[in-house]
Amino acid sequence: MIILTFVVAWIVFTILVKVVKTTVKLAFTVAAIIVLLKFGFDISPFDVVGYVFESLQKLSAVVEGNDVIKDLIDAKN
Repeated sequence: MIILTFVVAWIVFTILVKVVKTTVKLAFTVAAIIVLLKFGFDISPFDVVGYVFESLQKLSAVVEGNDVIKDLIDAKN
């Protein structure tokens, strides 16, 4: 029984280490992109967030104005 406990603990630990490694890699990648945009192109993170929200608003307007998409959404509800 105790061996099974150690095996499960090892599996959970291994998964946790992989998740942390992936998270750290992603954080460094995002930080590098932000630094590159800031110093290479003088684009601030706020500009990027504003562009994303603007794009989402445009996409929302397209979806709301498209009768085919409305019909598909209404058919599922």
